[in-house]
Amino acid sequence: MVLRPAAPPAGLAGEVRRYVEEVEGSGEGLTVHLYFEDLSSGAFFGIRATRPVLAGSTVKVPLVLFLYRLAAAGLLDLGERMSLTEEDFAGTGEEPVEAGVFTLRDLAVSSLQVSENVAANALFRRLGRANVYAFMRDLGAKVIPRGPGMGNVTSARDAALYLKALLRFQFEHPRFGQEPLAFLYDTPFRERLVAYLPPELRVAHKVGTYRDVVADAGIFFLAGRPYVLSVFVRHPWRSAEDEARAERVVAELSHLVYRHMSAPAPRGAAPTVDMAAPAPPGAAPASADPVLALNTRPSGSLAGSDLHGGQEGGQRQGGGHHRQQKDGREDHHPHLPRGAWSRGCCGSFGDLFPALPAPILALAP
Repeated sequence: MVLRPAAPPAGLAGEVRRYVEEVEGSGEGLTVHLYFEDLSSGAFFGIRATRPVLAGSTVKVPLVLFLYRLAAAGLLDLGERMSLTEEDFAGTGEEPVEAGVFTLRDLAVSSLQVSENVAANALFRRLGRANVYAFMRDLGAKVIPRGPGMGNVTSARDAALYLKALLRFQFEHPRFGQEPLAFLYDTPFRERLVAYLPPELRVAHKVGTYRDVVADAGIFFLAGRPYVLSVFVRHPWRSAEDEARAERVVAELSHLVYRHMSAPAPRGAAPTVDMAAPAPPGAAPASADPVLALNTRPSGSLAGSDLHGGQEGGQRQGGGHHRQQKDGREDHHPHLPRGAWSRGCCGSFGDLFPALPAPILALAP
């Protein structure tokens, strides 16, 4: 598959903004967090893209990526076998059962492809939650989970960042990197981001649902215009209809983006997206509640300040490479040295998209 540089069509950001304003003004209690990026031009925009939101199962993307990076570095074997414990069933709503022995690859498939929580918990136990969270931070994420029962949080921007890191990993380590993307291609979840899209479009995506949040984040391999889109919708959580309504919003936003990205680009179009309309007189400053912010530079930084959202308190929770759990145990695996997984992970996309003059995604040192 050849991914050729292309610019996003004009009007996309404005139409997304108008749709979101209509949804949020409907009185149904919905709030949208969104991040979009054209992977060939680097242009991106977001709505509350850097603000914390419940991650749900989207956290399984960096979890499995960490596992495979360790395997690629020779620090563990995906054929390693482990048994499930009662700890793995905690908080899943599933009763502990007599289970067999599973390989780490088996657990990765179950975590990503069918979003099995027990399998994900087993991987967290094997790898160490603090190690996974440190890996997320090393990738450049700003909103880090705080652990079970304390806040499984992310941001729309960070959910997209993990998918881009997975794409980079596929090209750097084909032997290992193709598997996690295949799990996301072959997921049975055909709603949300992909509900209204043509079946022939290849999308690697991960859904997430937790309490009052419905989410989906994916890489769209549109010929000539690959892009990443992550959408999180908060709803009142009063009934199943609230969740269904939120899922429709995700699907409609995805179709809106696809319609623009699949349209022929105007001849001579610049690699930019249109600017958001000025705020009306008396409106709150953008830094207080960013409805829409964007970056039109061909190779823009992904720093929170570029999204005009800043960083809110509590985003860098989770400590360093190791921390004390509530029961006093130290969640740390000394045989997984910090930084060993990150060297050379997620640098420039320039070799994938030759027209890019600089990296889209830069790994934190």
